[in-house]
Amino acid sequence: MRRLLLALLLIGSGCATEQAVRPNFVLVLTDDQGYGDLAAHGNEHIRTPNLDRMAREGVEFERFYVEPVCAPTRSALMTGRYHYRTGIIHTSRGGAKMHSDETTLAEMLRAAGYRTGIFGKWHLGDNDPMRPIDQGFEEAVWHKSGGIDQSPDRPNSYFDPWLYRGAERFQAKGYCTDVFFREALDFIGRHADEPFFVYLPTNAPHDPLQVADELWKPYAEMGLDEKTARVYGMVQNIDDNMGRLFEKLDALGLRENTVVVFLTDNGPQRARYVAGLRGTKSDVYEGGIRSISLWQGPDFAAPRKVERFGAHVDVVPTFLEAAGLEPPAGVRLDGRSLLPLLRGEGAEWPERTHFTQVHRGLDVHLAHNAAAITDRYKLVLSPDTFAQEDPPPHLRRRQTHHLEHRDRRRRPLRDDRAAGRRRAGQGGQGRPGGQRRPGGNADLRGRAHGDIRPAGRSGAAGSLVRGGRRAPAHPRPEQPSRRRDRALVGWRWATMSARVYLGVRWFVRDGFNALQPRQGCLRIDRREISAAHHCATSGRPISSAYRPTHRLRTFLSQL
Repeated sequence: MRRLLLALLLIGSGCATEQAVRPNFVLVLTDDQGYGDLAAHGNEHIRTPNLDRMAREGVEFERFYVEPVCAPTRSALMTGRYHYRTGIIHTSRGGAKMHSDETTLAEMLRAAGYRTGIFGKWHLGDNDPMRPIDQGFEEAVWHKSGGIDQSPDRPNSYFDPWLYRGAERFQAKGYCTDVFFREALDFIGRHADEPFFVYLPTNAPHDPLQVADELWKPYAEMGLDEKTARVYGMVQNIDDNMGRLFEKLDALGLRENTVVVFLTDNGPQRARYVAGLRGTKSDVYEGGIRSISLWQGPDFAAPRKVERFGAHVDVVPTFLEAAGLEPPAGVRLDGRSLLPLLRGEGAEWPERTHFTQVHRGLDVHLAHNAAAITDRYKLVLSPDTFAQEDPPPHLRRRQTHHLEHRDRRRRPLRDDRAAGRRRAGQGGQGRPGGQRRPGGNADLRGRAHGDIRPAGRSGAAGSLVRGGRRAPAHPRPEQPSRRRDRALVGWRWATMSARVYLGVRWFVRDGFNALQPRQGCLRIDRREISAAHHCATSGRPISSAYRPTHRLRTFLSQL
């Protein structure tokens, strides 16, 4: 079926494939490099002259969003779809295996006559049919798992690493980043007369922080701690290789017809300079999801800075439009082409809502790490409690939306997991007339937290009170008290705080400790934000418990 879709793509884009000149694409993605790990972003210690020049002479997105961790970002970059659609949940525990029937950017471009190669970290599946050679890359020099040192095959190192060429294991000579760029430049040289797509995802500066002494020790002499010094040495090595990439393109006369994109997969793994942003890797705060985003290519209106935000899901539609291609029939992309912004034609660029959420478990409801983003607003799901219940007057004048009207006192509420696992009984849900369960598709608006109480006999930890009476539970014998207690171990506080930041610009200050001018705080139940994200990222909701409530839909429609 996928081959048929790709054939239709090729037929439908016949005019484009007959063009004498089509742009080449080079996508460089670094691992755990933060937004502040660039001299052009105000870092006074790090040395990145080639990337600084790219930022100075090319197009830079001041706000380009990725996921808080790497595998979800990589699946979105390869498919143009939210990572939940692709089967990617996190980075480990089986959560980093992309559905083999996903259509990747490499498959789309290869079907249109492009030569495709990956050189570096894949992290979307180690085995057939999820390997890069199964997903559209005709040449692949890559390593398994989430890091060179993480594969269980044998001990490994960033120096002379054991890698895979296609499906065959071999030991490379040299430092890992140098190896990946060397292989990529060789690929470009062999296919200089054909359109090509090179995906260059480095494993640096991810742990372990292995790099040559001559690169990191000068930073330690500046007074930086050893880990930060090693990270900066690894980034400097990446920058040196970016210089070699541009020299190769210039030598082959390909610079003017090649789109070169430099991105980072998430924020820094540990605290260091982040250009004034809050958060690190694994956070949905700006420091965890704002990526370095540098673009060079033909017809780009450079040099310029783009204030409208872009995201990882936009790379696929952007590359396809630049190549004159359309997505295969039946493939739904979540992103949009950034070419109007890259060419300076984005005056009519419509606003949109972008979602991000990452968690290690299987239950979306258990995650607090979620955010909804527009050009002027950001709603962050956080367990913190804001000190000020109502927005100040100057925020009310900015049409602050009150999302939470229920009793705001903290009272324990049954775990969402229990509601999602309630056993079906007589009447469809074990209630007269098939009454819908609370926390699922029941409408709880206007009900105080105290209206939901532990049931103990229902197989779940809560039931809805109607007219002063508790709704009948599923008729089964009383469970032993120890079992009932165990069912309630997972209780959480009912309402989690969510933040909506208001203002003419995105952030006045990315801080949460005090209310700043042009910033406001609104509350929303944690189920609702995860519900909205799930519906935005999944074509088929797992259960009715994930359907967004009317209040959240209304709010997002007004952004």
